[in-house]
Amino acid sequence: MIEWDAFTDDLVAALRAVGDRVFLIVSARGDDLAYVQFAGGPDDVAAEASGTHAGARTGFLADHGWQPPRRGEANWLSPFLVPATTAELRALAERCVAALRVAYGIKSPADLTYSAWREPQSAPRGVTWPKKRYDDLDPGEDPLRFPDLEPDHAAPTAPAEAEQRAWTAIAPDDVVHVLDHWATQAWPLAEDAAYDVATQLGWEIEVEDGKRYVVNRAGGLTVPDVAVEKRRGQLTRVRLWTTDAIRDVSRDSVAFLGDAFAASAAAGTTRWGPSTDAEVRRDNPLSRTRHWTLPNGARIGMSLSAKSVTAEVMSPQGVAWQRQDDDNYYSGH
Repeated sequence: MIEWDAFTDDLVAALRAVGDRVFLIVSARGDDLAYVQFAGGPDDVAAEASGTHAGARTGFLADHGWQPPRRGEANWLSPFLVPATTAELRALAERCVAALRVAYGIKSPADLTYSAWREPQSAPRGVTWPKKRYDDLDPGEDPLRFPDLEPDHAAPTAPAEAEQRAWTAIAPDDVVHVLDHWATQAWPLAEDAAYDVATQLGWEIEVEDGKRYVVNRAGGLTVPDVAVEKRRGQLTRVRLWTTDAIRDVSRDSVAFLGDAFAASAAAGTTRWGPSTDAEVRRDNPLSRTRHWTLPNGARIGMSLSAKSVTAEVMSPQGVAWQRQDDDNYYSGH
């Protein structure tokens, strides 16, 4: 069981990288009908267990949380929403390991292999873009590597106990309160008024060489700086860290950040409704972004990376200017 426990940890780590357009199949060597597979979408992941394996213990699948196949389909189902917490990912990984080990009779993780790919990105339906914009779309990747599932991958390193104990994240409700406070201002917001809003939140204004800087020491984070962007004398964007910046990336730190991001995103959905989009950077499979566009035109964003979680508010004017800048860039103006 120890090797299966280790594989469960590996699968949890791998599932974090199943983003939009990513497909992952974990199967038995020499038995293509004994498998679990995952299809990533912008808001969920469709997890399935093979329903065509002749010797499968289907009663075991039903007893361990797998949903029966839909009409006209063969596979057992276990869908889940993203971003997911570590507890949710672990529950799915344990369900998958149970299917592989017991329902399909696979004796050891050494008897497993995987295949994965990321499909090419496509333009929204009904939209015509300049060629340059099509060229910037993600071409996809096949095969796609999942290092945590490689048979000879290095054992994960644990962070120093003192560092792990000190990790801090702003509470999700506080994150939403701060973002909502900024997003619902009476736009446009002049530069001086923006600094007044910052002080209303208990943030500090520091002056160095005649330039004002905003600092959020109330959160107790390792990076208290708040980026305030301006254009034409108006505030366009406020960006802040909502977690500590992690020095040494580990599975524990990735779990900490992933849970903080998932909790804040869930609180955001409760406050503003479903997010309008989700993005994954092709060079960082652990990255995630959630955006909400408010009725007043302001846009709220939360971003997860391997080393931190950040959040931002873009003013309605900033959103419009960014759209104009993008159009000019892609049209060559």
